[in-house]
Amino acid sequence: MEFLTPYISHTFDSQRVTVAAVFCAFISCCEARVELLSSMVNAVLVRLGDTELKVKRLVLRGLGNVADCGETEVNRYATTILSSLMHGMEDPKSETPELILEALGGLAKVMEKVEGTNVVAILVNICVKLRPYFEAENVEIRKGSFVLFGNLHRFGDGPCKAVFYEQIHTNLVTLLVHLNEEDVQTRQAVKKALNQLGHLFQADEINDFFQQALREDKNVQYGEFTHKMTKLIVSPFFTPFAGCQEAANHFDSFSPLRLPTSPRTLACT
Repeated sequence: MEFLTPYISHTFDSQRVTVAAVFCAFISCCEARVELLSSMVNAVLVRLGDTELKVKRLVLRGLGNVADCGETEVNRYATTILSSLMHGMEDPKSETPELILEALGGLAKVMEKVEGTNVVAILVNICVKLRPYFEAENVEIRKGSFVLFGNLHRFGDGPCKAVFYEQIHTNLVTLLVHLNEEDVQTRQAVKKALNQLGHLFQADEINDFFQQALREDKNVQYGEFTHKMTKLIVSPFFTPFAGCQEAANHFDSFSPLRLPTSPRTLACT
């Protein structure tokens, strides 16, 4: 590492890219080597503002790879990692979606390991930053945003409970709409997210319905799903205005949604 470190700040882009790629891969293998991990994290952080896109992508990927080193290391660097990855979540209309994808992927990995106490102060900010990505034109960004939102379910029972419960309600209509979108992988990401979030609705009927209707091995009959789901949620959760207003926002959605030929026949995987 001592030999490679100077080259991560070298003038030539190719050298910085090469060293960043090596450090990014090595970070995943440093679970039992605390000092080496610290040195590599510090080395890649220096290049977070690099002018070369490939270097910045690798830096974000390397920070996400700290999750491979276990919960202890993730929580040791939680503040630095989370702030850096969130910085990578730029405007969804940006011409550099690669950075957004790396940031979303890294956050999704880290959120599987980080403790709620390290997230509670920024959870709302994460959710607010995610909302535009649900409607991004780039299908990979849409998918990645739903994967990350689903992984946030871990914080629904701890110190973030009240805050995240509100975010679930805010984004529920969006999730239900995109359960029927054209891209198969995005539909699957939404399906998994709803399944992960089901137990946080504070309604056994909804959780039981999700666990049955959204099983991984089962196709979703979208017309039947929305018909039953509407009955379950409209009375205990939404005023008519709130539900209609949230649904109306999707008239401006960029993502292609599949329209059923009849309300009960369309199936989505």
